Amino acid sequence: KRVERVNIIWKSAKKSKIFENQKKLENLHITLSAYHELCKALGSDERPMFRPPTGSVPGYFSCSEKVDAIDYYQDKIDLLTKENEELITKTLRIGKHIGAAFVIFENVRDC
Repeated sequence: KRVERVNIIWKSAKKSKIFENQKKLENLHITLSAYHELCKALGSDERPMFRPPTGSVPGYFSCSEKVDAIDYYQDKIDLLTKENEELITKTLRIGKHIGAAFVIFENVRDC
């Protein structure tokens, strides 16, 4: 059986940040997957480009230079994953879990 991810339920002040980061990671993975699918659909070696947001105002037009979308989102995922791993390590050192976890399998048949 292939386990995709295990999320421990924490009893700690840092838990909300861990859960917040996990939700952000899920959204980033969805976006990255969509860009990979776009590349396959286009059938070319050209990678999608976009202008990353420069401010925190929703709908704000970005004047930044275009960047490779796949590299941009992969870098975001890598940074957030590292941050979450550090938070989890700190929580394990100083916090306590409640003895439960969510286990996410690759597909339903693996449950």
